[in-house]
Amino acid sequence: MDTGASTPSPIPRSVFWPHGSITVINEQRASRPGVLVPVFGLLLDLPWFRSCPRALIASNFLLALAHLQFISRVAPILPLCLLGIAFELYGVAFWAAVAQTLVFTVQSWPNQNSNNSDSSREFVREGGYESIRSSTDSEDAQGESSDLADSIHEGHEKAIMTLGFGVMTSLLNASTAVVPILLAETEGMAGFDGLERVFLVLAVLGYLASVRLAWIWKIS
Repeated sequence: MDTGASTPSPIPRSVFWPHGSITVINEQRASRPGVLVPVFGLLLDLPWFRSCPRALIASNFLLALAHLQFISRVAPILPLCLLGIAFELYGVAFWAAVAQTLVFTVQSWPNQNSNNSDSSREFVREGGYESIRSSTDSEDAQGESSDLADSIHEGHEKAIMTLGFGVMTSLLNASTAVVPILLAETEGMAGFDGLERVFLVLAVLGYLASVRLAWIWKIS
């Protein structure tokens, strides 16, 4: 879970810098993706670091640690740095995991199609309904069916990839629209500490979900 994408900068400002400028913090927030995203992308391509669930586990752990420090009222520089690292690591790992999941789903289609066609042919032969054709007719029919299967498979690939990225983008946009409203209401009722506790709970839930995801990927 991305527990910090909706964290507004006025929250740490009102607590830690009530009368000061936070230009440096805003500059750090703006420059963070350009520096960290390529680095994390390269790390996820390395064989010894190629595990999106582990990266999600690390990002949620850093989020929980940062919000614990905010609640403890420690100096805000370290938790802000942890938030920056966690946000960008989460974004890179999330979209990489979506892409790998969709590729795995697409690659499983040929096996399913071949198994279905083989079982259908066996059923027809056992029932005695297979027609007798010449070798030329059989080759032509097999070629036509192969071309048709390839076109259908290609269409399924595009549909799966488009649907997968579309659904995940829609969910992220919906959360970006809805979650800040709920967080604003929480801050109004419980203050800064209550809001940070909500972030902490979300980070812990995200950590547990990432552990579950890592276990699923390991056995699949």
